[in-house]
Amino acid sequence: MWTDLLLAALLAIVFLLLPGLLLVRALGSRWELALCVAPAATLVGYGILSIGYGALGVPCGWPTLFLPLVALGVVLCLVRARRSRAVVPGFDARLEAPPFGRGPLSRLSSVQLAMVLGVAAALATSVSVYVLSLGDPNSFVQTYDNAWHLSRVHEFAESANYSPLAGGLYPSAWHGIAAMVESGLGVSTAVAEHAANLAFIIGAYPASSVLLLATLFPDRPRRVVLGGMLCLIFAFFPWRIMLFGPLYPNLAAFTLMPAEAALFILLCGKETEGSERPRYAALFVIGGAAMALAQPNAIFSAGVFLMPYCVWRLREFVSSRLGGKPRRLLRSVGAAALLALAFVTLWVILAKAPFMREVVEYPRKPLLDLGTAVRWGLGFSFVIRRQQFFIAAVVALGALVLLLRPGRRWLVVSYALLLGIYVVAVSTEGAIQHLVAGFWYSDYYRLAAAVCVFCVPVVAAGMDAVVGIVMWCARGLGRRFSALRECSFAGGAIASTAVVCAILALNYVPFDFVEWYYRSYGFDAVAYEMRDLYQNPANRILGDEEKEFAKRVRGLIPEGERVLNVPFDGSAYSYSACGLDVVYDSFSIDQNPDFETLRTSLNRIASDDGVRAAAERAGVRYVLQLDQGSEPNGFGPESSIYTLGYDSKLWRGLTSISDSTPGFECLLSEDDMRLYRIAV
Repeated sequence: MWTDLLLAALLAIVFLLLPGLLLVRALGSRWELALCVAPAATLVGYGILSIGYGALGVPCGWPTLFLPLVALGVVLCLVRARRSRAVVPGFDARLEAPPFGRGPLSRLSSVQLAMVLGVAAALATSVSVYVLSLGDPNSFVQTYDNAWHLSRVHEFAESANYSPLAGGLYPSAWHGIAAMVESGLGVSTAVAEHAANLAFIIGAYPASSVLLLATLFPDRPRRVVLGGMLCLIFAFFPWRIMLFGPLYPNLAAFTLMPAEAALFILLCGKETEGSERPRYAALFVIGGAAMALAQPNAIFSAGVFLMPYCVWRLREFVSSRLGGKPRRLLRSVGAAALLALAFVTLWVILAKAPFMREVVEYPRKPLLDLGTAVRWGLGFSFVIRRQQFFIAAVVALGALVLLLRPGRRWLVVSYALLLGIYVVAVSTEGAIQHLVAGFWYSDYYRLAAAVCVFCVPVVAAGMDAVVGIVMWCARGLGRRFSALRECSFAGGAIASTAVVCAILALNYVPFDFVEWYYRSYGFDAVAYEMRDLYQNPANRILGDEEKEFAKRVRGLIPEGERVLNVPFDGSAYSYSACGLDVVYDSFSIDQNPDFETLRTSLNRIASDDGVRAAAERAGVRYVLQLDQGSEPNGFGPESSIYTLGYDSKLWRGLTSISDSTPGFECLLSEDDMRLYRIAV
């Protein structure tokens, strides 16, 4: 079974990267740049095709999505190769040079080395924190949102309709990748879900982060290399948002944000040649469309990160245009202030817009007081409650370094702005919370993840400063002691490597020799939570015996028949896990009046003509119970049920049915599990 997960993850990475890599490469981009933005191009290609196929009735799947895009990419690459061999420089020439003059890494440029280290870090962290916590690759998180995710993936694979418009508009880029894996390999929906997550974490996020680092620090190859290695240094992202919800679509969208921000900076940068801007503009639009197809709130997160850049860039532009004219500084600062005011005005207008009200005014209770929120945000514990003091110190050093250098101070402002929005979301409620954090449903999980994503440049600058300090000390020793002069560089390199490794070890491992309060329990905490959710039977509302019962039910009922169920007893997962076509394959309730009648009054079908008519119109003839009981909540005292959002009054018509209820025939019975056929 573990080989199934390995093959599924590899296939998901290929599905995610290869089409976009070829298409962006056909634009004349270097392969490194093409690899960084490949996921966005792939998702947009899949989105366009799936919407078109859905409208025309053409089945979706890897043969009709993956193969046409790959073929198109190959053709376009061949056409470009015949016309011109010129390619757009992917990165600054200083980043194209190998950082090592000899050894096995001498063939890799700084960008390539950063990508290799980023993928290695993502792979190691994914295995240790995520994969080893599963227990069984077919296990899945049984929480509110995941019933919807699993059902949508399985529905995509089963119906061969991947359109985000299917069943109502919903961003489904992540679901499409998982469905392609499920239909392509025939693995379970849970395995396909894990494979899609790994594809975005390993295949998309490191390269996306490297593109942002290379764009921000073209003159600092060491900073880019270190940043690639550090892109998954924070315990919160992506692991914690995989446990809350889980927010898998947000995970996918957030891995695209660094590349999207980098493309905007390249588009607006003064060093970018005019002939390159249309290409970057096209890629930027593609990246925005990809984030919209994955989870649109990522656009707001990237926008917050880029707003300080826009203000700084406008000031620089106005200042350079004015040249030696009087009041140049005052005018440039005034222009920047006007742009900042425009951003604030637009923010308020959008927050107050009627079409945004459902999102912006989503009720969210505060979790922390203001002081604790600031402290936990600065310590990168957020809601994990396990602070990462050592890496927080590196971030503080990086922020200081960036503030001391003109041209990159806006990075600290962006980081502080995102952190401030998180603090407001987690520590306030009401009008202020809605105005400041409402674009994210005031969800501090999403905001904490955005802080982690866009703090990578700051932590890279801090770690680069650490290395620089160690190297400076080594050179100082060489100047002071002639015997050490010849080996001062090598000694500094060894010492700085040891210091970086020590910081990483202290960040990942809670060593006993460290004072308890300062130990880094962050990764241990998220791994513990994952093991608990995936492996603890107490967290499984659909247990193994219930799965087997649902499979037997599927074998008993005729093809095409739907089964009425109470999703909160675990049957919401029986569609994706067992292939049983239940009416409620998620925890949301539709507004269909017939189904509302059945939920509240089906037990009276033998004596109520209205209920009987509703059942006939709905086309329902079977009822499933996985936790039959007579407690006030409608279940038994030992039942494993999901209580979030459950209102017993809304389901009384189903939970009140028993073997003695008139109008029902028991077809299958085991312990507290029942399958009934409506016999009137």
